Amino acid sequence: MKRLSATTQDALIQFACLGNVAEIAVLTLVHGETEQMVHGALREAVHAGLVVHLGSAYKFLHDRIQQAAYSLIPEVRRAEVHVRLGRALRSSMTADQFTEHLLRPRIS
Repeated sequence: MKRLSATTQDALIQFACLGNVAEIAVLTLVHGETEQMVHGALREAVHAGLVVHLGSAYKFLHDRIQQAAYSLIPEVRRAEVHVRLGRALRSSMTADQFTEHLLRPRIS
């Protein structure tokens, strides 16, 4: 995974923090880039067989790949990354959406 470009590694790190599957809209939000930029950042990972593009989402092909991507975050920075992503997600939701998101069961 460390052989991938820095852009792809960064996209995978953010994706790994979100879970095994992530909608493109969510990835663009947390990445702070356009949809085309996110697709471009993950293209290398798709070609390497690490993730698959599922129409409106991306999915890690195995939980070990997600764990490897997550391990690219230095342990001392993990909380900072999660807070930044959480704030980006929260800022895009209404109070009702936020409550629904917290109470909705996750399906992977």
